[in-house]
Formats: sequence, C-alpha cells, structure tokens
Amino acid sequence: MLNQCFQSRSGGFALYADLINQPELLRVRDDAYYAGSQLPGVASLVYFAMSVFWRAAAHTWKLKEEECHIELGPYTESIGLFLMDQGPVPGHTALITHLAPPNNARPIAHFPTQPGRAADGYRTFEFLIPGVSFILFTGKRIPPKFMKMCTASSPERVIGVSNKLVEDECSRVMRSGMPNETHARRVDLPKFG
Repeated sequence: MLNQCFQSRSGGFALYADLINQPELLRVRDDAYYAGSQLPGVASLVYFAMSVFWRAAAHTWKLKEEECHIELGPYTESIGLFLMDQGPVPGHTALITHLAPPNNARPIAHFPTQPGRAADGYRTFEFLIPGVSFILFTGKRIPPKFMKMCTASSPERVIGVSNKLVEDECSRVMRSGMPNETHARRVDLPKFG
C-alpha cells in the first residue's frame, strides 16, 4: 500500500492514476465516485484498511505521548477472521475510501481514531495515510447509502475522489498533531441510484 499512496517527493499517486481510468459512477459537486472493482489492487486495499482497524482494536499502540486504540466490539473477531481468510467481509460493516487528487494530497497520516460515540445505531472509525482516507462504519443500523458506497462489499467497490474530505482531515491533523477523539464529525455521502 505504501507504493500506492501519495508520494510527496515525486508527486506520484499510483492508486489515484489507476482509479481515474475506471468508470465514474457519480459526481457530486467537485467529488467523483468510481467503480474500483477492476483495480488490480482493490482486494489488497481493503485488506490493508481492515487490518489497520483490526490492529488498532487488538492492541494499544503508542507513539510518543499519543495512544491508539479503538473499540470495534463484536466486529473485532469477524474482521480478524476475514483477515485470516476464514470468513467473508463482516456483515454490518462499511468501509468508505476517499482519495485526494495529487495536487491536494499531503504527506500526512494518523492512527485510527473513533471520533465520537455510537450514534444512530452505528459507530465510526477513521484513519489517514498520504492521500487516502478510510472510514469504517460498524453496526446494525448503518445507513443503506453507506453500504452502497462500501469499498469492501459493494459490487462496484466504490472509491471516491474528494478535494474536501481528505483536505479537511489533513488540516485537522496539522492543527492538532493528532485527531481529537471527543468530537464527532458528520459524514455526508451522496446517494446512488
């Protein structure tokens, strides 16, 4: 995955270059959503993201004074089985992936966070690597529009390109050093169909 994300020295972004050659499913303002199902590395992308979330739930990681630990609850085990190829993508989960265009991408990353409490019957987790934002929703009441945009289980394996989402996340990380886990962030996603 490190070779696929944004490369600050060269300005290259292999995942973005591959994605924008795929069928565009929807455009909402400046954001575009593509079918990632034909990308050669989409299964690896999903595996990478789910493994980072799982590791953050299975262990408490430390970097300087910051700690990284999230509570996936009952989804910890089913995600672990998926990662060991002993089960399908867990039900009641939705992995949303957004890329920043190379001209807006930044060489910023942050640990997985849980930006708020469970709301409306589902929980939200997120992390960022250079140019790529991952959001994981878990719970029995995940809105259907999130499930339709899931990179892991939707037939199209939807991946978005957004100037705003990743840029906002980068700004938040630069301002605070690490994301503030006590403030929930509203996520508005477009409707398909």
